[in-house]
Amino acid sequence: MKYRNLALNELFRSNADRKHPFNYFTLATIGGYPEVRTVVKRQYTEEDTIIFFTDSRSPKVDQIKGDPRSSALFYHPRKKLQVRLKGHVRLIRQSDKRYTQFLNQLKQAGNLRDYSTALPPGSQITDLAQVFYGKDIFFCPMEMKVNYMDIVKLGKDVHHRYAYHLDQDGWEEKILTP
Repeated sequence: MKYRNLALNELFRSNADRKHPFNYFTLATIGGYPEVRTVVKRQYTEEDTIIFFTDSRSPKVDQIKGDPRSSALFYHPRKKLQVRLKGHVRLIRQSDKRYTQFLNQLKQAGNLRDYSTALPPGSQITDLAQVFYGKDIFFCPMEMKVNYMDIVKLGKDVHHRYAYHLDQDGWEEKILTP
């Protein structure tokens, strides 16, 4: 479990270090085509869950509603560490007590405006002057429950790759060809 622990140490370190490369990750969802985009990780939890936020009108919301299977890719360039995670994403509804906690977190950071554009993300416009902010908030926290990890550690002489699968007995480790 050495490489799983290495990955977890970096994921947890990124919770406290705003400059850590794991604060941004690539999220893949299933739409008409596989869809990928960079999102901001808000937290990695002890329950192997990634918390992130989006605009509730974002295409990824409908994609996740249609098929919650998703993948996340983290890369630490200095440590040459790649962490690929698979799991199921669910929307955190307003009825969940954490919703208010996350909304307050955004308010305190001054980032609430990011979720108040009058037009949904990806809307076609002809001029940047058309981007304006309204009073409505389109905030949607999400969580991805991780059930698979693929970890690659690049080295000078040898690379290491391990897979971890969560089953009813805990995490199972497999050594893979890098």
